[in-house]
Amino acid sequence: MDNTYTVLLLDSQILVRKAISRLINSLDNFRLEAEASNSAEAISILESKPIDVVVLEIALEGPSGIELLHELTRSGRRVNSVVLSSMDAEHMVNLALAAGATSFIPKSCGIEDLQNCLLSTAKGERYLPQNLEHLRKVTSTPNTQLSFDPLAPLSTREREIFHLLADGMQNASIAKKLFISPRTVETHRARVVRKLGLNSNAELIRFAIKWGLSVVAPGEPAR
Repeated sequence: MDNTYTVLLLDSQILVRKAISRLINSLDNFRLEAEASNSAEAISILESKPIDVVVLEIALEGPSGIELLHELTRSGRRVNSVVLSSMDAEHMVNLALAAGATSFIPKSCGIEDLQNCLLSTAKGERYLPQNLEHLRKVTSTPNTQLSFDPLAPLSTREREIFHLLADGMQNASIAKKLFISPRTVETHRARVVRKLGLNSNAELIRFAIKWGLSVVAPGEPAR
């Protein structure tokens, strides 16, 4: 009987991803089946390959790992997932678990901890490091404030604009990237901030960081 679990690894940092890939392949009972650098690639892989465990970072280019978890939850796709992240503040752990993550473990973990986490997750069991065990009951109970999709009011195009704005891009750069006019970008931007109850791009960036939808650092230059 084959007891090997297949893994999809999602991380935007290629050197980090390659290092984790080698580590996963060195563990008993696990085989890295595929790698992805963003949410769109991950969804495409999940639609085409049988994957037992998804290992993902919160900080991604474009939609964050938390939004990917929301998307998988909305689609009804049941995926055993481990958030392996350097963003391990309790607020982020709560958001990840409430969005649908099975388990959470920081990138500072040891190899044995990672293997135990993967084994538990592959069986559909929640795994948290000892210092986060107190979150188990809190996050296993539905919590409207944590589990709702913060971008639910937005259309697909508005979500796309939101992420580019949250990454610090200017209207002209967004227009060039999406092959639309700056005026169209501004129209979408205005709708985004209005629907989310915001007043400026600065508030939009703070909103994105709060909900784990962007990892742009405050004060980072716009592109």
